[in-house]
Amino acid sequence: MWFMSTILVAYSLPNDATIGSHQRRWHLLRGAHPEVIVTACTSGNPQRSLTWTSQHLACPALKNILYPVRSDTVSSWLTKNRCAIAEVGKALDAAAGAAGGRQPVYLAMGYIPALAIVANALHPVIFDYDDSMALYYRRRFSALKMSHPLKAINSMSWSISYRHFERWIIASSDATVITAESDALCLSRDATAAKMHVIGVGTDWLNHRPVSDYRQPANRLAFHGGFTWEPNRLAALYLGRKVMPRVRRVVANAELHIFGSPVFPELEEFNGRHGIKVHGYVDNLERHLSQADLYLMPMLTGSGVKNKLAEAMALGLPIVTNSLGAEGLPSKARTAVAISDGLDAFCERVISLLVHRECRMKLGMEARFAAERLFSWNDYATRYQQLIGSLARSESALGV
Repeated sequence: MWFMSTILVAYSLPNDATIGSHQRRWHLLRGAHPEVIVTACTSGNPQRSLTWTSQHLACPALKNILYPVRSDTVSSWLTKNRCAIAEVGKALDAAAGAAGGRQPVYLAMGYIPALAIVANALHPVIFDYDDSMALYYRRRFSALKMSHPLKAINSMSWSISYRHFERWIIASSDATVITAESDALCLSRDATAAKMHVIGVGTDWLNHRPVSDYRQPANRLAFHGGFTWEPNRLAALYLGRKVMPRVRRVVANAELHIFGSPVFPELEEFNGRHGIKVHGYVDNLERHLSQADLYLMPMLTGSGVKNKLAEAMALGLPIVTNSLGAEGLPSKARTAVAISDGLDAFCERVISLLVHRECRMKLGMEARFAAERLFSWNDYATRYQQLIGSLARSESALGV
């Protein structure tokens, strides 16, 4: 029989569904059906986190095995804490025993778990990571090379380091999962195409009624994100410093509502200026965003699929972004957002959509339709299950 158990190896349990990467993780794990989770540590109470995960995965018998990690960075692991890999190996041996003696499929979510599995020569293994850090730092270099040359050099150094590491992990894994088609195309140069699988980002907001009142006159703009992530901070500051002053020259009563936390000092300075209102964390975020006439997302750096874009599309909001912001979208979804590069073109598109209700309505309806077809968590979970099944069948055919 080809069926095998699945052992998830992750740095932490997905114990907060409001964080994009955690939300994706526990949705996809419903398709993986792990029997054992090997995890480094969790914030707060590990047992409480395991209980939370078990309930959301509908796996009441889920087991958890902790392993010690003395650093949360790949670089420290590679240079200082190689001995910790042996400890992880012991945890993985225990996990295999807890799986009932059947040959498991190892699912590594993140760099450190992948390093641990590969170093212990375990197979078959699926390497899943949200975004390529090599690509992230390469794009950060491009964004900073003129304004902050020292930071740009540092970014290029990190990009090269991560690229070597990612090549090694991809070559050593049996399958690699990435969220964005664009990232997969770049990474497939370092691996056979058969190894790369795009299983992207979905959204729970498809359950909400989409925007239907495309009012006129329109003046309410919106942006949201977690501001511990540098690309979101840069986008918010770009909107405050560059976009809103230009938009307000034509649409004098235009307002930009920014949601998300933590509110950092540079962003707080814009509160009340140029029609900008900084709200920080809010309950029922989707209700607040649904009141917007237009959603703005000019990304200056970053990689992968932007969760906020999937969420705004699910709400039926007309969206203005740039090529980098739309880069991670499935190719079939790119016609459902307005893509404008450069400050002048971006501002002109925002003003045009505020003025023309019919264009806004058409764009918003196309965004919702694309989200319904392309951002279903159930579809992605099914594809995850099929990938695990295909690996299990391949190992069975080899007589494992």
